[in-house]
Amino acid sequence: MVGGLFSFLAACAVHYAGYQRFLGQGLREEDLALRRAALLGWARFVIVWQVAVLIIAGLWILSFVSNHVHGFTWAIPAVGLVLGTALPLQLVVVRISRANR
Repeated sequence: MVGGLFSFLAACAVHYAGYQRFLGQGLREEDLALRRAALLGWARFVIVWQVAVLIIAGLWILSFVSNHVHGFTWAIPAVGLVLGTALPLQLVVVRISRANR
């Protein structure tokens, strides 16, 4: 359970860092070209992060399935990582839509 919580918080932290790095100031820009550049940088970051999460979670699950481990608590860190990636993404999308009003 602690591993799942840790992976959830770590994934949320990565999303927050990416948001601050690529979109924090970019969404406040009046110039549409600068705003577009910020969105493209953030989109690249998110795609790379999503691929990394899928690889990490897949390898985690594969390592336990190949050993025929009983129960499902071993999957909690992978689930925490995926949820920690998906939930902050929803908040960022709301922020993007508000900035484009």
